[in-house]
Amino acid sequence: MNPYLFPGLLKGGTLIRRSFRRVPREDWDRPLELFRFSPREIMAHLADWESVARCRMKQAIERPGSEVTAWDEGKAAIDGDYHERDPFHELERFQQERAQTAAFLKGLDEDELQQTIHHPEYGIQSIADMVAFQLGHDLYHIDQLDSYID
Repeated sequence: MNPYLFPGLLKGGTLIRRSFRRVPREDWDRPLELFRFSPREIMAHLADWESVARCRMKQAIERPGSEVTAWDEGKAAIDGDYHERDPFHELERFQQERAQTAAFLKGLDEDELQQTIHHPEYGIQSIADMVAFQLGHDLYHIDQLDSYID
Protein backbone atom coordinates (compact mmCIF):
# COMPACT_ATOMS: atom_id res chain seq x y z
CA MET A 1 0.00 0.00 0.00
CA ASN A 2 1.16 3.54 -0.72
CA PRO A 3 3.12 4.75 2.35
CA TYR A 4 1.85 8.32 1.85
CA LEU A 5 -1.83 7.38 1.82
CA PHE A 6 -2.69 7.45 5.53
CA PRO A 7 -0.41 10.31 6.52
CA GLY A 8 -1.85 12.27 3.58
CA LEU A 9 -5.43 11.57 4.58
CA LEU A 10 -4.79 12.54 8.19
CA LYS A 11 -2.74 15.60 7.23
CA GLY A 12 -5.71 16.95 5.25
CA GLY A 13 -7.50 17.98 8.43
CA THR A 14 -4.40 19.70 9.79
CA LEU A 15 -3.86 21.67 6.58
CA ILE A 16 -7.52 22.61 6.30
CA ARG A 17 -7.51 23.83 9.91
CA ARG A 18 -4.35 25.88 9.23
CA SER A 19 -5.85 27.44 6.10
CA PHE A 20 -9.17 28.21 7.78
CA ARG A 21 -7.50 29.90 10.77
CA ARG A 22 -5.80 32.31 8.38
CA VAL A 23 -9.10 33.41 6.78
CA PRO A 24 -10.16 36.79 8.23
CA ARG A 25 -13.25 36.45 10.44
CA GLU A 26 -15.12 38.97 8.30
CA ASP A 27 -14.76 36.61 5.31
CA TRP A 28 -16.14 33.46 6.94
CA ASP A 29 -19.56 33.97 5.37
CA ARG A 30 -18.45 35.42 2.04
CA PRO A 31 -18.23 33.06 -0.93
CA LEU A 32 -15.67 34.17 -3.52
CA GLU A 33 -17.92 33.18 -6.41
CA LEU A 34 -21.58 32.50 -7.03
CA PHE A 35 -22.56 28.91 -6.24
CA ARG A 36 -19.43 28.22 -4.16
CA PHE A 37 -19.23 27.66 -0.44
CA SER A 38 -18.10 30.32 2.01
CA PRO A 39 -15.31 29.30 4.42
CA ARG A 40 -17.88 28.51 7.15
CA GLU A 41 -19.84 26.35 4.71
CA ILE A 42 -16.67 24.57 3.56
CA MET A 43 -16.08 23.33 7.10
CA ALA A 44 -19.60 21.91 7.36
CA HIS A 45 -19.38 20.42 3.88
CA LEU A 46 -16.11 18.63 4.64
CA ALA A 47 -17.46 17.19 7.88
CA ASP A 48 -20.64 15.91 6.22
CA TRP A 49 -18.92 14.69 3.05
CA GLU A 50 -16.40 12.53 4.92
CA SER A 51 -19.05 10.18 6.29
CA VAL A 52 -20.75 10.00 2.87
CA ALA A 53 -17.45 8.98 1.27
CA ARG A 54 -16.72 6.39 3.97
CA CYS A 55 -20.21 4.89 3.61
CA ARG A 56 -19.57 4.47 -0.11
CA MET A 57 -16.28 2.73 0.60
CA LYS A 58 -18.01 0.39 3.03
CA GLN A 59 -20.73 -0.26 0.45
CA ALA A 60 -18.04 -1.33 -2.03
CA ILE A 61 -16.90 -3.98 0.48
CA GLU A 62 -20.39 -5.09 1.50
CA ARG A 63 -22.04 -4.94 -1.94
CA PRO A 64 -19.34 -4.79 -4.64
CA GLY A 65 -20.53 -3.20 -7.89
CA SER A 66 -23.70 -1.76 -6.37
CA GLU A 67 -24.97 1.68 -7.27
CA VAL A 68 -24.69 4.68 -4.97
CA THR A 69 -26.92 7.71 -4.98
CA ALA A 70 -25.42 11.00 -6.19
CA TRP A 71 -25.02 13.41 -3.27
CA ASP A 72 -26.41 16.89 -3.85
CA GLU A 73 -23.98 19.05 -1.89
CA GLY A 74 -25.99 22.22 -2.53
CA LYS A 75 -29.13 20.64 -1.09
CA ALA A 76 -27.13 19.27 1.84
CA ALA A 77 -25.85 22.80 2.54
CA ILE A 78 -29.37 24.22 2.59
CA ASP A 79 -30.97 21.35 4.52
CA GLY A 80 -28.05 21.24 6.97
CA ASP A 81 -27.91 25.00 7.59
CA TYR A 82 -24.20 25.12 6.73
CA HIS A 83 -24.31 28.91 6.93
CA GLU A 84 -25.11 28.72 10.66
CA ARG A 85 -22.71 26.04 11.84
CA ASP A 86 -19.74 26.68 14.11
CA PRO A 87 -16.76 26.22 11.78
CA PHE A 88 -14.40 25.11 14.57
CA HIS A 89 -16.87 22.44 15.69
CA GLU A 90 -17.14 21.30 12.06
CA LEU A 91 -13.35 21.18 11.72
CA GLU A 92 -13.16 18.96 14.78
CA ARG A 93 -15.94 16.76 13.43
CA PHE A 94 -14.17 16.52 10.07
CA GLN A 95 -10.95 15.38 11.73
CA GLN A 96 -12.84 12.77 13.77
CA GLU A 97 -14.63 11.52 10.66
CA ARG A 98 -11.35 11.41 8.73
CA ALA A 99 -9.72 9.38 11.51
CA GLN A 100 -12.58 6.88 11.22
CA THR A 101 -12.05 6.71 7.46
CA ALA A 102 -8.31 6.10 7.90
CA ALA A 103 -8.98 3.39 10.50
CA PHE A 104 -11.43 1.67 8.13
CA LEU A 105 -8.96 1.82 5.25
CA LYS A 106 -6.09 0.47 7.36
CA GLY A 107 -8.11 -2.70 7.82
CA LEU A 108 -8.34 -3.36 4.09
CA ASP A 109 -5.98 -5.40 1.96
CA GLU A 110 -4.92 -4.57 -1.61
CA ASP A 111 -7.73 -6.64 -3.15
CA GLU A 112 -10.35 -4.92 -1.02
CA LEU A 113 -9.05 -1.50 -2.12
CA GLN A 114 -10.01 -2.54 -5.65
CA GLN A 115 -13.67 -3.27 -4.75
CA THR A 116 -16.03 -0.96 -6.61
CA ILE A 117 -19.31 0.89 -6.55
CA HIS A 118 -21.14 2.46 -9.47
CA HIS A 119 -21.70 6.20 -9.27
CA PRO A 120 -24.49 7.50 -11.55
CA GLU A 121 -22.34 10.44 -12.73
CA TYR A 122 -18.76 9.13 -12.46
CA GLY A 123 -19.19 5.47 -13.34
CA ILE A 124 -17.26 2.64 -11.72
CA GLN A 125 -15.11 3.73 -8.78
CA SER A 126 -12.83 1.55 -6.69
CA ILE A 127 -12.11 2.31 -3.06
CA ALA A 128 -8.61 3.34 -4.17
CA ASP A 129 -10.23 5.79 -6.61
CA MET A 130 -12.39 7.18 -3.83
CA VAL A 131 -9.35 7.68 -1.59
CA ALA A 132 -7.59 9.57 -4.39
CA PHE A 133 -10.75 11.67 -4.73
CA GLN A 134 -10.63 12.48 -1.00
CA LEU A 135 -7.06 13.75 -1.29
CA GLY A 136 -7.91 15.86 -4.33
CA HIS A 137 -11.04 17.15 -2.61
CA ASP A 138 -8.95 18.27 0.35
CA LEU A 139 -6.56 20.13 -1.95
CA TYR A 140 -9.45 21.79 -3.79
CA HIS A 141 -10.82 23.23 -0.55
CA ILE A 142 -7.39 24.13 0.84
CA ASP A 143 -6.78 26.12 -2.32
CA GLN A 144 -10.20 27.72 -2.00
CA LEU A 145 -9.49 28.78 1.61
CA ASP A 146 -6.04 30.04 0.68
CA SER A 147 -7.68 32.32 -1.92
CA TYR A 148 -8.99 34.40 0.97
CA ILE A 149 -5.44 34.97 2.14
CA ASP A 150 -3.59 35.54 -1.14
